[in-house]
Amino acid sequence: SDGKLVISGSGNMENGVSWNSINDYVKSVVIENSVTSIGTHAFYRCYNMTSVNISDDVKSIGKKAFYDCSSLISINLPNGIT
Repeated sequence: SDGKLVISGSGNMENGVSWNSINDYVKSVVIENSVTSIGTHAFYRCYNMTSVNISDDVKSIGKKAFYDCSSLISINLPNGIT
């Protein structure tokens, strides 16, 4: 209801996973510990997303993971990710 999408679990996020059915409702994303990568196109066109908090366990981010997220103003990146 507050637009917060929490990604949990362990290991790599699969490529091609997207949130198309809820894109318009996602305002912030939290990627919790034990998730080790963000898949390609993971948050493609989440137009209303303004912030992302990525845990230190994430070691890689797929191509265009945040493509066309026009409202995104804040990404908290873990150490070693640029």
